Amino acid sequence: MLPVLARQLLRALADLVVPHGGLGSAGTVKGRLSGIHHLLRGLHQLGFTGDAGALTRTVLAEYWMGQDNRHEAHDRMLLRRLDDLEGVLSPDVRRMVDGRTFHPRLIRNRRPLPTYSEREWKALTEAAERSVAQAWAAHRQALQDAVRGSCFGEHASGPPPAAILPPPIATCGAVSASPWTFWPGWTNAA
Repeated sequence: MLPVLARQLLRALADLVVPHGGLGSAGTVKGRLSGIHHLLRGLHQLGFTGDAGALTRTVLAEYWMGQDNRHEAHDRMLLRRLDDLEGVLSPDVRRMVDGRTFHPRLIRNRRPLPTYSEREWKALTEAAERSVAQAWAAHRQALQDAVRGSCFGEHASGPPPAAILPPPIATCGAVSASPWTFWPGWTNAA
């Protein structure tokens, strides 16, 4: 599975280890090895078969969009070091590796967003209530149209066929509740 790319990434990892780079513990190196395996497996699943020089922005973007920021950061570090050592990445891929991340790091001490003012909160609440009321009205209208037969055939009357009805939502003694309970002249007694 991508043996040339694997060797290239391992050379980059070796150069990231002390004394050349900042990786000093065995656990960190093992984590980066796992990251290389993850990258190779993901690229292979996308159908990529080349070495680092054959990587494209499209392939990297597709892969990174499916990953979290930890994998992306490690991949960028390895690819950056590989290109520093061997100059194998195309210029547009190198710009992508050096550029903005798809998954920005979480900032631990970020200040919380300001709260909504009473006016903003009221406007949001009213907009949500309007949206729900419109959806409910459209739903009720569709049910009334179904009773008249405009949804289930020209001459249909009454509720829709039992095969498409949802099960009752709740049962309490002899009374059961369902979205269909308000249909005129129809009960969903089981």
